Amino acid sequence: MEFKIRCTPPSKDNQFYYSKLNWEYPKFVDECTWCAWGRLEELGIPIPDLNKHLPKSNAENWYTDTKYEKRSYPTTGDVLCYSAGTIHHKDDGMGHVAIVERVNDDLSIFISESGHNMKFKTRILKPPYKFYLN
Repeated sequence: MEFKIRCTPPSKDNQFYYSKLNWEYPKFVDECTWCAWGRLEELGIPIPDLNKHLPKSNAENWYTDTKYEKRSYPTTGDVLCYSAGTIHHKDDGMGHVAIVERVNDDLSIFISESGHNMKFKTRILKPPYKFYLN
């Protein structure tokens, strides 16, 4: 399957985001875990694998509770995991996740994300990175 970068929000008819295939739908639409889960499904990761390897909880837990490989360098399709307080207030207990859409030659990364008080967006992050990867 060819990797296609997501630069725009998913359409309302995209089943990976707007159906029961996404465990966050409909209660947590636009949250970061909803967006990351849908994107991983869209990238071809089977739902049984996601259910087995990722926690169904706050983004804060995605790094510590994942069964996927963890690494300190980004690759396309990775999940970025931010600890609580990195994006929001340090006591929120939520953390944040985003998806690596592309790694550039200068090692900056193009990511897609959504989240609390933030609709879908993309941005470029440059090293040094302040998150974990899995």
